[in-house]
Amino acid sequence: MHFDRFDIAAAYYHFTNLPIYRGMPYDFYKILQYQIQKATQLQSMRYRPVSFDRKLSKLSPNAKQIYMNLVKTYLGIFGR
Repeated sequence: MHFDRFDIAAAYYHFTNLPIYRGMPYDFYKILQYQIQKATQLQSMRYRPVSFDRKLSKLSPNAKQIYMNLVKTYLGIFGR
């Protein structure tokens, strides 16, 4: 698949807005720190999601794959 910078930014945008909870089988503070770091990078790039990027269900297939890889890698959660 071909990933462009907009797919990557959209996937990281949704990952940084994903709520995480204490008591789950991942390192809460490590994930929180990573989310803050990526949110800061997106803010410095002045990234704003366009209308079709605001909902996770409307992301492009490439962005969805990037997002799912982030979730699998950092949270250890598997799904579709």
